[in-house]
Amino acid sequence: MRSTRWRCVLKRATAREPFQAETFRVADAADLRVLLMRMHRSPLIEGATPSDRAVLATIISELGTNILKYADRGRIRLVREANNSRPYIDVWAEDDGPGIADLTLAMQDHFTTGRSLGLGLPAARRLADVFEIESEPGAGTRVRARKYIGSSSPASANRPTDVSSDRARPPVSGVPAASAAITFETSVCSRPLSPQPVGGDIASWLPCDNGLLLVVADVTGHGDMAYRVAVRLPAMLSQLATSQVGDMLRALDHELRGSAGAAVGVLFLDPEAREFRYAGVGNTGVSRVNGSPWRGVSRDGVVGLRMPDVFEQHGALQHGDRFVLWTDGVDGERIRTARLNGLTLSADELSRDIVAGHGRAEDDALAVVVGWPA
Repeated sequence: MRSTRWRCVLKRATAREPFQAETFRVADAADLRVLLMRMHRSPLIEGATPSDRAVLATIISELGTNILKYADRGRIRLVREANNSRPYIDVWAEDDGPGIADLTLAMQDHFTTGRSLGLGLPAARRLADVFEIESEPGAGTRVRARKYIGSSSPASANRPTDVSSDRARPPVSGVPAASAAITFETSVCSRPLSPQPVGGDIASWLPCDNGLLLVVADVTGHGDMAYRVAVRLPAMLSQLATSQVGDMLRALDHELRGSAGAAVGVLFLDPEAREFRYAGVGNTGVSRVNGSPWRGVSRDGVVGLRMPDVFEQHGALQHGDRFVLWTDGVDGERIRTARLNGLTLSADELSRDIVAGHGRAEDDALAVVVGWPA
């Protein structure tokens, strides 16, 4: 039978660091969870930024879930090399399953032959810096997804620049200091419900429309089932990103239909207009903890399941403003603006302090801190 191929050709460079590799079997959901935990501790990802780690975990989860769904079992191999002194991880996913009859169709968003969001292969392709897939009906599927790691990582042609480091610098034009990039301080801290190794709370932020877009989401439920929806959100958000926070929530509601849904809060910081905008649905919260007191309102509902009318809020944005966003695993009523205003804690210290001090023991917990330094 004739094989079907869809691929992006790779060019090999000669300068490389020593070859390193690890191979993992994937036969059930427990194998995939172990793989993800070991990946975060592996020397293979030394020098990876928090953003690199999140993208690699999402790629591995998408490709591993695809193996379990369609081939029952397979292998994922992580290979670290470098070309021109730029380290990268190649994620190889291989199985001996039935193969894919129409790869062009399979690479389209929301195509699925199973009961899922249909984002596995397209999401992995968007997140990877280089992507290659080869499949032959009756003879299995082989995928390679490459992610450059470290500060020298190039922006992928498949996706917008992802901002997940402590200092996010989206370009801003049309302001008096047009030659200088606007700098935001950002940090996220999260922990799953014990004893689960993973949870359904996730945060994403990225440059958008000359500002910074932040999204916090709490997928309904806990553990592995919630996590499988949560890890798909970064790829969705990179495609849906807009400064119009209400439109973003409505688009995300459409994408999450058929899933368990999520509580979602969306904050956009617009330094050019010196304005912020917020809209939220479900048990998420936001408060300005440095600057003029302000607290956002999230409408009752569930994105993807029970969507209310969107309530957009906005206010003036000033240098020195700092916001905290949280999911309902954090007791938001105990986040007192008066206590936090004027503190000199870093964003990292503050996000960790909030989760440690105000996180509920019976739920996943997540807090994001973002500030426009004075």
